[in-house]
Amino acid sequence: MKPLLRIMFPLIGMLSLLLGAVSPASACPPVWDVYTAISVGSITSPTAGSTYAVNTEVSCSIAAGSDRDHRYVPPSNHTYPADTLTYTWSASAGTFPYGNTGTSVTWKAPSTPNSGVTITCTISDAAVIPPGETGTRNDTDKVRTVSNIKVYDLSVQSSKSIIMTGGVQNAVHQCTITATVTPAMTGNVSFSIVSGTGVGYSIPASLSATSVPLNGNSQAQTVLTSSDLEETVTVEASFAGCQATVQVNQGTSDMSFEFDPEEIIADGESTMDVNLQVLQQVTHTPVPGHAIEFSIVDVTDEYENPIDPSEWADYGTLTTSADTTDTSGIATAVLQAGTKGGVITIEAADNNDYYYGEGASLMKGPFQLSLPTRRKW
Repeated sequence: MKPLLRIMFPLIGMLSLLLGAVSPASACPPVWDVYTAISVGSITSPTAGSTYAVNTEVSCSIAAGSDRDHRYVPPSNHTYPADTLTYTWSASAGTFPYGNTGTSVTWKAPSTPNSGVTITCTISDAAVIPPGETGTRNDTDKVRTVSNIKVYDLSVQSSKSIIMTGGVQNAVHQCTITATVTPAMTGNVSFSIVSGTGVGYSIPASLSATSVPLNGNSQAQTVLTSSDLEETVTVEASFAGCQATVQVNQGTSDMSFEFDPEEIIADGESTMDVNLQVLQQVTHTPVPGHAIEFSIVDVTDEYENPIDPSEWADYGTLTTSADTTDTSGIATAVLQAGTKGGVITIEAADNNDYYYGEGASLMKGPFQLSLPTRRKW
């Protein structure tokens, strides 16, 4: 019997090798299925109905989702590995200047107004199956959106490009500032003077209102009143984080003297009305409400010899030396003759019109006129 045993052992060994070659593990590769759908929340930023100015960069974000697939290795090995998710963003208007993939990206609003932008994030899984394995890991994409995002434009205009320096509450010193929001919105527009306020002088530039609700035309208005300093004023309008500015020039005036009569007798009694008219230089509109000061600044005798100021009263005095311009832009002083004939030079200064002179010194607008008086014969 011993020879028989020696023959059977090799046969059993060969059978084991054959059975191993057709074992279930080698005949059936791992199989995949999607197991669960992609789980992901909503877009957290921006939110539906948000408003942004044109060209604004906006942070967009979504919380990271999850996805697990099922891997089965026969006969009984079950695992549930996580899949890799990708986040791809798109928008009905605007761009993603720094890339459009990831849980956090930057959306740039379009350069023109838009009443309803939709932002979309599409979440996909990688669905990669290793070589030699079968099944599918490809879940259906999840799509998250936010809609009704408004993109607005803010513009601001002035009813006039130039107003008269002076700070008086009348039309020649004022203009209307109008802010317009497109498309139509609700809310308040803030107005402020950001340069050229004239602060530090007697009359600063001012606005009639600094917070104004948008009306039915999606507009808000305020009235700018000039300062008493010749300079450019910049008014800023602000709405929902967007700013726009407009500049208004504060102009100078043209002055002209008229006197009645043209000459008076040095009799110590005769009087002359000295009329100064103030017109806005560009529009030639009369300027009412300016405080004018008149003063005698020089006197010569009939032979053009200068007279010492201590003797000026002998040639004439101003009985009225201050006045306010009327609706025609006219202020009047009264010169009373002295008893000596000569020429009197009168200067008018506008207390509502300052400017920077040589060496940045602050000056107010002067105007001079020489008035003759002659001896009584």
